[in-house]
Amino acid sequence: MSTNININHYLIGCGGIGAWVAFNLIRQLPADETLILKDGDILEPHNLDRQLFPLKTVGMDKPTALQQTLSRYDERHGIETDPTYLAADSVLVDPRNLFVGADNNAARRRALAFADHHGCPCIIGANELIEAEAYYYIPAWKDTKRDPRVYYPDLLEDKSPDPTHPSCTGEAQESHPQLALANMQAATYMLWLWYVWENTRPEIDSDDLLPFKVRANRYGSIQTEK
Repeated sequence: MSTNININHYLIGCGGIGAWVAFNLIRQLPADETLILKDGDILEPHNLDRQLFPLKTVGMDKPTALQQTLSRYDERHGIETDPTYLAADSVLVDPRNLFVGADNNAARRRALAFADHHGCPCIIGANELIEAEAYYYIPAWKDTKRDPRVYYPDLLEDKSPDPTHPSCTGEAQESHPQLALANMQAATYMLWLWYVWENTRPEIDSDDLLPFKVRANRYGSIQTEK
């Protein structure tokens, strides 16, 4: 992995949510910044109904499949791949932002710990059948009401070290199906929060004026929290 470029944006989880994030994020980043795709999953045929991959990429690791797909639309940016799960001993080089599309608490918990360590923002997205949400976190909020580990204690209570738990395939997929629409919506909320905090925050006097969380429920209500 190259360390020549000092501003790296990490995408943790390159599937249902992550691919939507990548397709839109890459168009917003300056050309001299790098997007690093990190995921240990292999693309399987059943992923294609809700993820942005062509058939010919089945069998590839998701970062490679996503990089190849993105390169068809964007040649300006550096796009690097890391086909491994986020682990406690992972090495992240100069992270400017952590975008987390992984669908398990182990990865989310580790991403928050890396954000604290590196002093960088962490933007997490999640969804179920038609519900979607995203939340923004900066290390200054650790242990406050804006810390996801505080308002979502399950992040800490779920002690599974497995970055694929809970799985989004097989029985888990049948009991908690994830529609492509909800994946896209969660990604949109992630990018909206990122843009607001990157571009609007420097212009205002207080963090309390900006939302750190946005959520849409199955009844058509969109809620934000400040």
